[in-house]
Amino acid sequence: ENKENLGKVAADALQMASTDIEATASSVAKIPRRTEYIEEIHSFKNDLKTLRATLQEMNAELRAENFEQVQTKAKTVQGQAERLRREVRGVMAQEGLLTPRAGRRR
Repeated sequence: ENKENLGKVAADALQMASTDIEATASSVAKIPRRTEYIEEIHSFKNDLKTLRATLQEMNAELRAENFEQVQTKAKTVQGQAERLRREVRGVMAQEGLLTPRAGRRR
């Protein structure tokens, strides 16, 4: 039963990491395709490619029942995806493409 619970937690962590990567990819896709952003876009896409490769590793770890490794990698992937999203938001803010969030004051 404990093994089953660990497997479910690891599978959930993998799914959350996957969702974070796809949300990040969606944000990158919204960056204007202008000459001044081409390098950043390529960098973001390379980072996403690396994160997706890690997801594949995590899937293999899950099948091998290495649940702790899956959870550890999931936390790392989620942190990296969040860092990328912050960088993307920075680019979008430069372009004035971000709308202020409701309820937040500066």
